[in-house]
Amino acid sequence: MGIVIIPVNVGGYHWVTVTMEITKQKATLYDFCDHEEAAAKALLCIMIQFVDQENKYRWKLNIISNPKQPNIKSCGVITVAIAFYTVMAQKVPNETWLSNVLVETNLNDIRAWIGLSLIRNTIWTPLGNTFPDDNGEVGIEQAQ
Repeated sequence: MGIVIIPVNVGGYHWVTVTMEITKQKATLYDFCDHEEAAAKALLCIMIQFVDQENKYRWKLNIISNPKQPNIKSCGVITVAIAFYTVMAQKVPNETWLSNVLVETNLNDIRAWIGLSLIRNTIWTPLGNTFPDDNGEVGIEQAQ
């Protein structure tokens, strides 16, 4: 895939997501609350040093902070959603996807999906049902 996804807990109470597109040498920080741009760039620079020390000055830094998250408690859910999208789509989210996801009703649905996935120890997605049927068999959509 060529993309590294790094969830980062800031200050013990806030989650942001960093994606690093290795072949494009592009690092993006997703933070939908108010943030200090200098601190965000510093975080990206630290991450780049771990991935590509020799070419660290060639990397493009990108900070995405809009749209704003609808409440103060959704940053963890947003982090999971961005990571899941990036893995499934094999690309980083674009502004249209972010605008559609960062709506309170969608975040509540994502929260429910995370909870069900944890309780059932499986992954259910809109792409298909991975829940066992009455015979204990799981459909072909089951994550490997």
